Amino acid sequence: MPELLAFNERILRSFQVPLQQIDFRRACGVTAYQIQSTGGSLPVILLPKDVLRELPVAYDWEQCLRRRCEECALAAKTNSLIGEIWKGEDAQTEEERA
Repeated sequence: MPELLAFNERILRSFQVPLQQIDFRRACGVTAYQIQSTGGSLPVILLPKDVLRELPVAYDWEQCLRRRCEECALAAKTNSLIGEIWKGEDAQTEEERA
């Protein structure tokens, strides 16, 4: 979760979105930022569109088991892709510092 919050902060700051600080220390040990004036008390967390999809629907137990297998495979692929994106972001940041 800290990496996702840092990813959100980088994206929001790159678009110069006004932010307000929120305390995530109890949940995951970090301070994070959310969009100002969201109209609610819950934070907005951005996710890359390519990792989002329609929710699967299962109408019987067989479909339920099949969907679960599909979800596990998708989660593994998604985690791998996000890890590669963050590695690239970290490498780019290190190059900018040099």
